[in-house]
Amino acid sequence: MRKRIGLTAFARRVANLGPELEETVGLGLQDAGIELKREVVREIDRAKPFPAVDQGLLRASVSMRTTKRTVVIGVDAPHADAIENGTRPFFPPIEPLIGWVKRKGFATGRDRRGRFANREAQARSIAYAVQQKIGRDGIEPRHYMRKAWARFRARKVAERCIARRLEALARRGRK
Repeated sequence: MRKRIGLTAFARRVANLGPELEETVGLGLQDAGIELKREVVREIDRAKPFPAVDQGLLRASVSMRTTKRTVVIGVDAPHADAIENGTRPFFPPIEPLIGWVKRKGFATGRDRRGRFANREAQARSIAYAVQQKIGRDGIEPRHYMRKAWARFRARKVAERCIARRLEALARRGRK
């Protein structure tokens, strides 16, 4: 059974909560921050035209910093901005691209006809092709942060997290 109270009584109760209310809302914000951090990682994993994941550095660099009143989600990898917003055409260094081609399994050690080929030379050739494409077109933006934020807002995660904490505070107050 729920007990109804008037607006004046409600305002008096809220005023008496003071720091406990502020702390409760802060904890709700932290809960929401954890959810947003998870959503950013999920969006990195499902970014289009293909996931922005190679060695997991971007995913691992998603961080959350909190104070009593704020939550800041950041992505600290050196290439985070280039993946989020894309780039203009430029020529990246070839050696990291060769490593990327090998890790992704693009250099199979076989040519187009299925005959054996020099895997190193094949990896270098593919890396040069990738370098030329980036030099011509740049890198497409993935907007993983923008998409995660839009999904987070549409689902009203912050509101629900804060409401859950306030409901728990109200239940404690009734006992």
